[in-house]
Amino acid sequence: MKWLSRIGLLGVVPVCAFVVGFSGPEIRAKAIGAGTGSAKDSKVPSEIYQSSYDFIRLNYDKKVDLANLKYAGMAGLTASLGDPHTMFFEPKSAEEFKKETSGTKNYAGVGARLQKHDLGVKITTAFTNSPAYQAGIRDRDVITGVNGKPIAGKEIDAIISQIKGPEGTTVKLTVLHPDGKTVTLEVKRARVIQPTVDANIIEGTNIGFVSVFGFSQVTGQQFDEGLTKIGAETLKGLVIDLRGNPGGLLDIARDMLSLFAPNKVVVTMKERSGAEQVTKTYYNLKRDISCPIVILVNQDSASASEIFAGAMRCYGLATLVGEHTYGKASVQNLIPFSDGGSLKVTIAHYFLPNGENISRKQDEEGTYMSGGLKPDYEAKLSFSPKTQIGDPATDDQLKKAIEVIDSKR
Repeated sequence: MKWLSRIGLLGVVPVCAFVVGFSGPEIRAKAIGAGTGSAKDSKVPSEIYQSSYDFIRLNYDKKVDLANLKYAGMAGLTASLGDPHTMFFEPKSAEEFKKETSGTKNYAGVGARLQKHDLGVKITTAFTNSPAYQAGIRDRDVITGVNGKPIAGKEIDAIISQIKGPEGTTVKLTVLHPDGKTVTLEVKRARVIQPTVDANIIEGTNIGFVSVFGFSQVTGQQFDEGLTKIGAETLKGLVIDLRGNPGGLLDIARDMLSLFAPNKVVVTMKERSGAEQVTKTYYNLKRDISCPIVILVNQDSASASEIFAGAMRCYGLATLVGEHTYGKASVQNLIPFSDGGSLKVTIAHYFLPNGENISRKQDEEGTYMSGGLKPDYEAKLSFSPKTQIGDPATDDQLKKAIEVIDSKR
């Protein structure tokens, strides 16, 4: 089987593996699924399914929306498998999923990542060249008011809703700078594509901190650019934050790993038939990064993020700090339909370079039992109103990562 691209592990294969335009003889006078009376004439499940579809289509006492009937049938097929990673996307959901994996999902706003703060929201990242950045807003600024009204104490989602708005309109933000100066800035909202990577130097250190939020088509280049931005080759340590990263494209995990380990196995994928497919890194992209590397993970680190973190540890290139990861070791193919919908179906499982199977095991209620990557150093994150991700003074897991780097230098 030829492997094209993979999403999430989710591959995109431009073929249709399921016929969604049903047809067949009308069923009116006989029971659904009945044959001619012969014991040998029993219908196979697909025929019963088709007969049921046609009977409803022709005999239900109200007009039937055939698209909804088709979508419900597809959703039922995937749900019956009990696999949370096999699912059917209706056209609108399929388009949103496509945007997420391509890195083109955007919105109209000011272009910044926000975190709850006692006085409102704190800017964790002002995207370069975004409306917020152009207006003078920078990392660590605090927005205390929107359109002249204080926002202290409000839920962050409510604050974000106030800041967002139609493209081309303006919003007035009251901004408190770290030096204590408060200014009011008028920001013109625009379409903003969220970066999937942030890269900075941890204040007061020579340790880089690179956050990766997903593995979309743009992530590999952004990750490489982020390493260049912080001068990764001259650092005393590097922390790569994959906490909360749900994964995405396997090819991007390969691209990122290629910067550290040339011509190495990324994963081995095994199909139901027993066939295997080995994915390896490129041989000519390695960067000269020799400092200790720590990768932060937690229970929401999954799929491609587990592959990257697991492979980095397999090759002795990184230490894992945090909590056990999710344990998604399955491979999906994405099958597009002509009406815009798509089917995502598990077709294989992957194994790390050392042969480790990190498949998640859970009880009947979905509670985690085992699986995922176990960190080398376990560290919990204690949330409080003052917790700021990326600040070792309040981010317990990052603090532990720095301790590990210091011990290895």
